[in-house]
Amino acid sequence: MKKYLAALATTAAISTTPQAFAVGDTLEVKGIITPVACTPTFSNGGLIDIGKISSSKLSQTSNTLVGEHPMKLVIACDAAIKFALNPIDNTGDTSPVGPVVFGLGLTPKDDKLGFFTPKVTGVTAEAASVDAIESTDHITWAKATAAKPGHFLSFTTTGGSLPIEAKDVTYDFLVDTYIARADSLDLTDEITFDGSATFEVHYY
Repeated sequence: MKKYLAALATTAAISTTPQAFAVGDTLEVKGIITPVACTPTFSNGGLIDIGKISSSKLSQTSNTLVGEHPMKLVIACDAAIKFALNPIDNTGDTSPVGPVVFGLGLTPKDDKLGFFTPKVTGVTAEAASVDAIESTDHITWAKATAAKPGHFLSFTTTGGSLPIEAKDVTYDFLVDTYIARADSLDLTDEITFDGSATFEVHYY
């Protein structure tokens, strides 16, 4: 995130008499210029509750899809600005399929429970349809189909390739939740899973 800072100082030494030792004082003017602020807000408080799942419903040989839930993320800014979202996996390295999805945590025996992926189903900027794009370096951008840890998520004009300015943006996600293949888990006791992701706003 670029920060715009300004520190200004004005000094004055005004002589009132033609003496060799004049008395002076200093006037200082200081300030900080901050970027436009944007506030991201998930629908339903960002909560998806899968409920209880019987272990007998889980596949022994492949990951089991246990939920598909729509979720909106609204970003409201003070003024139009270019920005990207930085999705962070709060559970660390707990995904059984690699770092491009979000983990659901670990079992008491440190088995990786599963993962969730927020698939992008639509993006609007100022109520107009735009394309989702992603980047790992803020320089090269490609079309995005989902929010991923370590991938900055932004938006562009239809068919565009670089982030654009906007004041009000809405991402529509379909969040798919999977439990890892049952033969990789100890399912003797009840297990609670609790995935979590934070979406930070980075300004350009």
